[in-house]
Amino acid sequence: MSSELQKRVLVALLGIPVAVVLILLGSYYLLFAIVILNYLATLEFAKLAKPNENTTNTQFIAIANSLFIIPWLLFVTDFPKLIDFSFAFLYSSFLIPFYYFIILLLIIFFIKDNKLNTILTLSGSLFFVSIPFVSLFFIRNNDARIIPENLAGYFMLIYFASIWVGDSMAYFIGKRFGKHKIAPSISPQKSWEGGIAGMIGAALTFYFGLQIVGLYFHNIILVLLIFTISVLSQVGDFIESSFKREANIKDSSNLLSAHGGILDRMDSIMFTAPIILLILLLTSFIE
Repeated sequence: MSSELQKRVLVALLGIPVAVVLILLGSYYLLFAIVILNYLATLEFAKLAKPNENTTNTQFIAIANSLFIIPWLLFVTDFPKLIDFSFAFLYSSFLIPFYYFIILLLIIFFIKDNKLNTILTLSGSLFFVSIPFVSLFFIRNNDARIIPENLAGYFMLIYFASIWVGDSMAYFIGKRFGKHKIAPSISPQKSWEGGIAGMIGAALTFYFGLQIVGLYFHNIILVLLIFTISVLSQVGDFIESSFKREANIKDSSNLLSAHGGILDRMDSIMFTAPIILLILLLTSFIE
């Protein structure tokens, strides 16, 4: 076993049990984890967007981004039975513009250089980092109208496992049998053979995972979920690869050793989480 593979296995053995416990517990435990992950992932995103930026601006972006998601997460945690569109409308219509106004003033008067880049990076991190993390929290902590409360944690575990099984199959099959590259200018290592194996692995893991826990969806919803998890998840991987290629770096960070950073490990999940949430919201109209 190569040293890189040994590091991958070790990090997985340490990280997976922690992730499982946090997902099953949900509530404030998952809230704390997501706030921390959002902060770390925002630092990585800022590094991708501005690899030569000073640490003061990067820290400012990460803190400002975290302050954006905390009201959403606290609301869902404190009032799991009262989630409706009134808060979403209030937060979207009044609090977000107010938040942006305050942040823009702070950037204009207190950030010494690269003001425009700081604003653009902050806006991009809200879209690529915070919205996905908020979506994950909504998927896990819903009011049981989407997924039964006792099965929400299992659904999220199956979702995560499907993505990671797909990634692993794509990695190993691609490394052993990959001959035809998908987009070598973006990600030289990714092949059609590995990509197809990853899609099949993710789809089968998700489908049989749902069967095991007894969670059933309308056929249309099931097809949309499988398509998102098996196919669109790989799009998220390519998007982050293109960011890293442009920034001329191999990994978003070395936080997870051979696995890279938070964005490297969760790029597919973060790209698909908002889509998964929207699909789940369709269940109330279809079923």
